[in-house]
Parts: sequence; C-alpha cells; structure tokens
Amino acid sequence: MPDLSIAEPLTGMIECPMDTSIKSIDPQPAFDYTRIESAIRYLTENAQDQPELGQIAHEIGLSKFHFQRLFTRWAGISPKIFCNT
Repeated sequence: MPDLSIAEPLTGMIECPMDTSIKSIDPQPAFDYTRIESAIRYLTENAQDQPELGQIAHEIGLSKFHFQRLFTRWAGISPKIFCNT
C-alpha cells in the first residue's frame, strides 16, 4: 500500500480551477431554431403550392407530429395558420 502521508498536508491547498456547477450548453435550441428557419423559408418560397404538413416536415427531417409541435412552439402559431396569413 502506498504511503499517503505526504499527500495529507496538501489536502485543502489544492483548488479545482474549474467551476463544476457550470452545465454544458445544450445545442438543441439552436438546432431547432435552424430547422424552423428552414421551414419558414420553405413555406414562403412554396406558398403558391400550399405544401402539406408532411412535405414541410420531410424537408427539415422531422415527423409531421414533431414538426407541428416544434413550429407552433417557436412561431407561436401553427404551420397552417402561418400559411394562411
């Protein structure tokens, strides 16, 4: 067994230079923003065609259900209402 008596006086003198309370940054909100930005661009560029929900969701790589929820959360209105305004 190693002799730890040498390390004992150092206990309390060594401080961790990193703040361990800092949490990692979640990249998901930025990724979601980019997806909704792409969806809005797609909707405005294809407004004449009145794209269906599934088409738009496919364009940005989401299911219809997930796209509907995400769009409404970020834009404050549903994709259908957005298309009709």
